[in-house]
Amino acid sequence: LFEQQCVDIVQPDATKCGGLTEAWRIAWMAYEHNVQWVPHGWNTAIGLAADLQLSAAMPVARYVEYLTPSPYIEEIVNEKFTVDAEGLLQIVPHKGAIVTTLSEEEVNDVFDLRAVLEPRLFRRSIPALTAEDFTQLDQLQQQFAEAIRAKDLPRWGTLNAELHTALYARARLPQTATIVVGLLQKSDRYTRVQLSTPAAMKRAEREHALLIDLCRKGDTEAACTLLAAHIETVRGDLLKLLNQPPHATA
Repeated sequence: LFEQQCVDIVQPDATKCGGLTEAWRIAWMAYEHNVQWVPHGWNTAIGLAADLQLSAAMPVARYVEYLTPSPYIEEIVNEKFTVDAEGLLQIVPHKGAIVTTLSEEEVNDVFDLRAVLEPRLFRRSIPALTAEDFTQLDQLQQQFAEAIRAKDLPRWGTLNAELHTALYARARLPQTATIVVGLLQKSDRYTRVQLSTPAAMKRAEREHALLIDLCRKGDTEAACTLLAAHIETVRGDLLKLLNQPPHATA
């Protein structure tokens, strides 16, 4: 591509192209062929931190791709990335990104609220769900299953949140819904951790399918009971993972 002058801009992702060494090699090739190099590692805070440091060392780098807001960036580091008045991200010499850890107190806080608010929305939404709603739910469930089989980590949490939100779409409780959307966004990183085991993946897919089926049947009580158990199961999986010794494997 470089030698044939097929590209004006190249966007390697250090988390996918073979690491920093390969991204560095691509950057120098771009420099040698007068091609602009704009790294594409914005998908996580770690990728962004790596891109910033590598870009600072590359004569061909003028820009770094950056997206905000994104839970994959803001919610996994202690000190947030900030854009200054000129739209620039600051690079602090000799300082990397410090990743936050999940805490038992934070998990319980989020899931205590989810356990109260989501069944409230679900109970109000079930009788009002339409054929179009069920078509959307079936599509989300299929996409969720495909993402799990493909081990597409970034999509797991997003699709999980979208599916839950679709289940509650007809509740007509806008204030509660707004809070729950925030909790689901907060839970995104938890979901990706919780779904790191094959058993959890299969159970989530099975329980989501059953929730949709109970909604179709209009069995509100059974659906709400299953939802409450589903939320508590995720909480239990997370607390179990948090309490494992550092060397333990799931």
